[in-house]
Amino acid sequence: MINPRLESLFFAVIVLFSVSVSRNLTEPPLKLADSIQTTSLAVSASAISLGASQVEPINHSRGPNSTQSPINKNQKKQATEPTLKATEYLAKTLDGDSKILLERRRGGRWPIASITKLMTAVVAREKIPAETIVGISAAAASTEGQAGGIMSGEEFTRDDLIKAMLMVSSNDAAEALAEYYGREAYIQAMQAKAKELKMSDTTFGDPTGLSYLNQSTPEDLEKLALYILAIHPQIFTTSTELQSDILDLKSGSKRHLVNINSLSSQSAFLGGKTGFTAEAAGNLLSLFRFGNDRLLIIVFGSDDRVGDTLKIYDYLTSR
Repeated sequence: MINPRLESLFFAVIVLFSVSVSRNLTEPPLKLADSIQTTSLAVSASAISLGASQVEPINHSRGPNSTQSPINKNQKKQATEPTLKATEYLAKTLDGDSKILLERRRGGRWPIASITKLMTAVVAREKIPAETIVGISAAAASTEGQAGGIMSGEEFTRDDLIKAMLMVSSNDAAEALAEYYGREAYIQAMQAKAKELKMSDTTFGDPTGLSYLNQSTPEDLEKLALYILAIHPQIFTTSTELQSDILDLKSGSKRHLVNINSLSSQSAFLGGKTGFTAEAAGNLLSLFRFGNDRLLIIVFGSDDRVGDTLKIYDYLTSR
């Protein structure tokens, strides 16, 4: 006969064992694996209308800190991926193991507006000698937009007109350079350079960016940026100048230019170009120093192109 106390103890052990097994079968593990963040590739389409004007206002006081280091997941806390207004964007390192760090793609071409003037500047430097003096025709001076205040009858050097294009996005300066060379031949030279650089999804309809036919993709603009860095770095250097003067050689009067791109005040900024038309909305191509690397950020179709660019930069440098 079993001792009643032993019987009770045996029963208690059986119960405790059953409970333990049940808990192990139903409870989740105490420790979870680290979560993996993935880049959102949500596509946002935007309706496009034709025939709107191009304006280039940028007023934004924030800027990236050039002392910030490149991405290092082992040393920095993962930041929250930013919410952006841009329809399309790309952030990519250009040196070493070049790689995409963040992107949103809608597919197809996008009207690039005054980012066009990077190619206009390349063609000017390659087709028009530096010592050339370019007269401003009435047609060039009447081009839509008043940036730079260039007037009919004035005369400027090639490089002063390039400066006006890159710092204040002067459409008059772009048209004057194209007219000097022969406008249609100039546009053909822009197309030919795009083909040479294997920019297969890029077209140009004018030297200013006012035309809706001026379209490209982030991948093609990356090719153009790399070419400029290698062959014509002065183009990006000029785009970083805060202020400068251009000289009307005919009258001897100076025209003071103040860079419309507020990123030009930041020491990490290595150059770039703004762009805006109603159909394109705000576009911005920017290069930054990124630790020992260079970072390319391209934003298309944004109501806050500078703000979006800075959010991307801050996100990448805070991870």
